[in-house]
Amino acid sequence: MVLVRRTIMMRYVTLILGLSACSLFASPTRSGESFSVSRIHQTGVRRSGPAAIAAAFRKFGWTLPTAPHGHEDFAANIPDIYHSSKVAKRQTGKVNATPEQYHAEYLCPVTIGGQTLNMDFDTGSSDFWMFSTYLSKRTIGQHIAFNPNTSSTFQKLNGYSWQIMYGDGSGAKGVVGTDTVNIGGATVTKQAVELATALSSSFVADTLNDGLVGLGFSNINNGMMICSRESTYTDLQ
Repeated sequence: MVLVRRTIMMRYVTLILGLSACSLFASPTRSGESFSVSRIHQTGVRRSGPAAIAAAFRKFGWTLPTAPHGHEDFAANIPDIYHSSKVAKRQTGKVNATPEQYHAEYLCPVTIGGQTLNMDFDTGSSDFWMFSTYLSKRTIGQHIAFNPNTSSTFQKLNGYSWQIMYGDGSGAKGVVGTDTVNIGGATVTKQAVELATALSSSFVADTLNDGLVGLGFSNINNGMMICSRESTYTDLQ
């Protein structure tokens, strides 16, 4: 009799716990079934139909067609844009991305002034910086450090400096110069590069990573002089 009562009590307790768990993970209460996003017109941007067409045809390697009848004036300068504009200077490069442990980041070979470093491509920042020989030998450790003295194309930009802090609390700072950068065959001359003179211990500990290639645009770049920002690799491509 005691065993039967104990069994019934256990089932009762299990049922209560089950119902309590269900209430904890119940569906959220809905207060509405839709939302809207308002678009804001962007001002201060000069739009060019011919330039947009030229960029699209150049990007996909298409041959420019003959302008349709009645649109000769509109298309008259498209060939000139296609062949001589910044669009025509865009290049295509290809590199292998090697994952670090747990795929925390992917490292790619980047050649700067003839020196190849393994660098992390970062879409959330715009600073192109690397370990340099301005750092102490102890800080450099197993890293590949860029040596401006052995690059025939490096030019230091006097008066320029940079400093950046990332979301995880790490940071770096240093001096700025220009050099020839090659990423998978896509080459930019006089690219602004930032040479670290100090950086966080987390970068030192990450012995496979020799710097970051910020793929964002120049308006958030931290390499600056008075009222000036450096163009990023993305801008020049």
